[in-house]
Amino acid sequence: MSAMKTDALESQSPDGSRPEVQSSASLSHGGEGRAPQVRRVLWGVLGVTLCVAALKGAAGVLSGSAALLADAVHSAFDAANNILGLTAMGVASQPPDDDHPYGHHKAEVAAALLVGVGILYGAVEMGRHVFSAILSNGHAPEISPWTWAAALVGLVSSALLARFEASEGERLDSELLRADAADTRCDAWTTLAALVGMGLSSVGFAAADILAALIVMGMVAFTGASIIRRGFGVLMDQSRLDADEVKAVAHQVPGLLSCHDVRSRGMRGHVHLDLHVTFCPETTLAEAGERMLLLKRLLHSHFVDVQDIVVQLEPHLPHHLPAPSPIHVPGKNREPSRSLVVH
Repeated sequence: MSAMKTDALESQSPDGSRPEVQSSASLSHGGEGRAPQVRRVLWGVLGVTLCVAALKGAAGVLSGSAALLADAVHSAFDAANNILGLTAMGVASQPPDDDHPYGHHKAEVAAALLVGVGILYGAVEMGRHVFSAILSNGHAPEISPWTWAAALVGLVSSALLARFEASEGERLDSELLRADAADTRCDAWTTLAALVGMGLSSVGFAAADILAALIVMGMVAFTGASIIRRGFGVLMDQSRLDADEVKAVAHQVPGLLSCHDVRSRGMRGHVHLDLHVTFCPETTLAEAGERMLLLKRLLHSHFVDVQDIVVQLEPHLPHHLPAPSPIHVPGKNREPSRSLVVH
C-alpha cells in the first residue's frame, strides 16, 4: 500500500504563499514568548505565597490553632511547587532537538504531576499534625484579633491569586498554571475552613478546630488527586480531538472519499494529529497533494490547539466504505447499494 506524508505547516495557499499558522506554543503578548510569561506569573505567585505562608504559620503557632497550622503547611507546599514549576518551565521552553523532535512541552505536565504529588504529601503532613493534636488532647486555640486578621488576609490573597493564575493559565494554555491555580484555590477554601473552625472554637466548641483541620486535609488530598489524574491523561496520550469532528472537517475537501484512522494526542496548545485519507481513483498524485495541503489548512483553522498534522494517503479500497445497513422490504430483505463512499 502506498502512502504519502506531508510535513506540518509546509502547506501553501491557492496563490502559492505560505499561510501564517500560529500555535499557542508561540503565543506572545507584546512580543514576549509564552515561557517567560509563565515564569513571570510563577515568580509573582511565589512571592505572595511565601508571605501568606509565613503570616499564617506565625498566627497558627501563637494561637495554637491546628487548622491554621495545617493551612500554613499547605501554603508552604504551594511555595515549593512554585519553585518546581519555575524549574520545569526552563526545560519546557527549550526548542525541539534530535532527541526530542516533538519538543519538551511535557516537562510542564510532569511538573504538574509533581505538584499533585507534593499536595498529597502535604495532606499527609497535615494529618500527622492533626493526629498529634488529638493524642495530646490539645486545648482550644487562643484566638486574638491579630490571628483573625492573619487568616482573613490569607483568605483574600489566596482567592485573588487563584483567580489571576487561572486566568493566566487559560490565556497562556499552561497546564502548570492551571494545576497551581487549582492548588491556590484549594488554599483559599482551606483558609475559610480554618476560619470557621476558629470561630466555633472561640464560642466554646473546642473540637471544631480539629474538625476544620480534618476538612482542610481532605480538600487538599482531593485537589492533589485531581491534578495527578489530569496529568496522567496527557502522559498516557489520551485522545484530544473528537474523531467525528475531524472527519467532518476533512469531508469539506473536494474529491475526498474517506477519512479514517484519526488519532490525536498531546496537551492543550500542543496537539498532534494524524489521519488517513483516500481520494477518487481519477485523482492524480499532484492533485492529491494539493488537496491534502488544503485539508491541513482547514484542520489548523478549525482546531487552534493543533501544532502538527500528519496525513497519509491511501488507495481507496472496499474496507474504507461504511458498514452497510440492511434495508427491510416487505416480503424480502435486500442488500443496500454500495455507491455511498463517504466515511
